[in-house]
Amino acid sequence: MAARTHRWRADHQLLSCARWVGRTHTLELAFRDDIRNAIAHADYILDPEGLRLRRRNGGPVALVSNAEITGALQIAMCFFELLQVFQKSIAESFRPARTVVGRFSNNPPMPWTIQWADDGRFTLSCNSPGPQTDAAYQRQALINDRLGGRMVTAYVGPGKNAAPTLLKEISETGFEVSIVDLATEDQFAPLLSEIGEHGLWATEPSAESARSGLLMVTPFGFRSISSGDDFKAWLPRVDEVDFD
Repeated sequence: MAARTHRWRADHQLLSCARWVGRTHTLELAFRDDIRNAIAHADYILDPEGLRLRRRNGGPVALVSNAEITGALQIAMCFFELLQVFQKSIAESFRPARTVVGRFSNNPPMPWTIQWADDGRFTLSCNSPGPQTDAAYQRQALINDRLGGRMVTAYVGPGKNAAPTLLKEISETGFEVSIVDLATEDQFAPLLSEIGEHGLWATEPSAESARSGLLMVTPFGFRSISSGDDFKAWLPRVDEVDFD
């Protein structure tokens, strides 16, 4: 029972994480909760045509065909193979070792040496005598404060609005935008001063972009966004994978 509980928590924490960052679609393709729950709880009937599964709220038994099961297994195997490749590529970026200033939980920030050793060990070490920051850490801390715990936050200045069409286009890329309304110049001007003074721009806008766009912040910094295409261009480039 304990092993099943841990698997359930891991599965659902992974799904919750994907929802938080707004990327549910790929995980929904790779994670069939109906098949997973039936197998984890031994609550299924083998049938020549596939698996017969009881519905959570009662009603007719659902049939998952052999073709669906085969497709789900292939997608899941592909997903986790890609995940392993991604994890390995991230690990390899720490060979040779890199030093990153950061903090764990409520501990003070310190320089940490992160290394993926030749023997496959992933090590994290620190020998700092006390709290220590650098310019990159301080910049990121300011950006994170303005994000307010979200991945994308928009600051709506005086005389502007967050166009529903723009928010819809961004949502379709997998991100929900948190809106902060700064209705007066007295509220908006200090933010612009902070961005300029501390170099928080991801890409400093042109006069036209600043006038027509919506001021947004992601972990990369601030940028003026006028369209869904502007937002997509801001995201890191990744290769698309078709799960057909």
